[in-house]
Formats: sequence, structure tokens, C-alpha cells
Amino acid sequence: MSKALVTVSEAAKMMGVCVKTIRDWTNDGRLPHVRTLGGHRRIRTSDIEAMLGGYNDAKGMDRCRDECGSLIVSEPDDLRR
Repeated sequence: MSKALVTVSEAAKMMGVCVKTIRDWTNDGRLPHVRTLGGHRRIRTSDIEAMLGGYNDAKGMDRCRDECGSLIVSEPDDLRR
């Protein structure tokens, strides 16, 4: 059974982008979120799945590379040229 709400870090891993990108997307309203009583963001897995259906993974990776200086690779074959 998957969790209904995930942390920003977990959402970033699921979407293949960096944490900063998730925060930007929640700040500008592209990715809906709720706040805990302590003020931490939580993202619904259903919202992540809906967003993944409409975005190209490469766009997310390019954005992460530009903003964070790193690239998240989900498959080792992605590193081969």
C-alpha cells in the first residue's frame, strides 16, 4: 500500500527532480500540497502521478541540472553515451 502523502524529498525522488524544484513547483502552484502543523510540505501521491502523466522526464532532469548542479539518474544505462 502506497502512502497518500509524501515529503518533498520523497516527491523529488518519485519525479526525478531535485528538492528545490519540488519547492518551486509547490510555491508557484504547479504542484498542489498541504502543510503539516509544523509547516512542512506534504504532497499527495495522486497529484504526483497526475503531474508525471503530463510532463516529459527529460524536462524535469534539465531543470534539476540547471538549478541544483546535479543530475538524478534512475537507470545506470542513462550514464552511457
